[in-house]
Amino acid sequence: MVVYLRSINRKILAIVGLAILAILAVVSINQLSGPAPPVFTDVSWPNCNIAVPPGSQWGIVGVSGGLDFKLNPCLAAETRWFMHFGLYVNTGYPGLATAKKYNFAPDSCANDDYLCFAYDYGYQATAYDIRYADNLGLTSPLWLIDVETDNSWSANPLVNRMSLQGVIGALKQLTFNPTIGIYSTIYQWAAITANWRPAYGVWLGTGSTSLSAAINACHDHSFTSGPVWFAQYTPYLDENYVCRALPLWTVGE
Repeated sequence: MVVYLRSINRKILAIVGLAILAILAVVSINQLSGPAPPVFTDVSWPNCNIAVPPGSQWGIVGVSGGLDFKLNPCLAAETRWFMHFGLYVNTGYPGLATAKKYNFAPDSCANDDYLCFAYDYGYQATAYDIRYADNLGLTSPLWLIDVETDNSWSANPLVNRMSLQGVIGALKQLTFNPTIGIYSTIYQWAAITANWRPAYGVWLGTGSTSLSAAINACHDHSFTSGPVWFAQYTPYLDENYVCRALPLWTVGE
């Protein structure tokens, strides 16, 4: 009986030890600890030659260069502007002819399966971004998906939704335990997805230059039905009011 109990104890200790290692691994990624900032900056390829406000400890940085399969050349430099950062990727869908060029993973699509091609395109475009960040040694527990009408989209919202599901699929499969949110405006999200409700956290674009407008937007309609995390306003650079502190920004409080 004593031997049996000792065996059980060793198993319990081993399980606890693995759990602790897993927690430490999550916390160590990008070292996102400390209280959530009330306001933070987001930057990407248009901001390579600017200076962020002094004392900007938190930020979100674009991996893409505005379009799918185009990269932000100053990604590594911009992440060094912040002590803590999240990453975001641009999205779009350029049509079936282009999508068919990326029909090699994760699915092999039948020639008439246009939704499958859309999924593979979104997946491959995001896998391209993730590989770029990985090659630069950049990781983050927070990944945002930028959805805007400036980029190309299908007239069929079901196709657009499937492409975005491919983006989400790549993030879930190719990054470690990501917290995923979506950037858009209420209008743009409706135009692109016909008011799809995937319930992910919202990074809400307000189109305003006013902090007070961003604060008020925290209580606006959530286009995904998920919580509004951040509300963006643009006095000079893109600034973002934190509507809701995320666990990855409150570890260690």
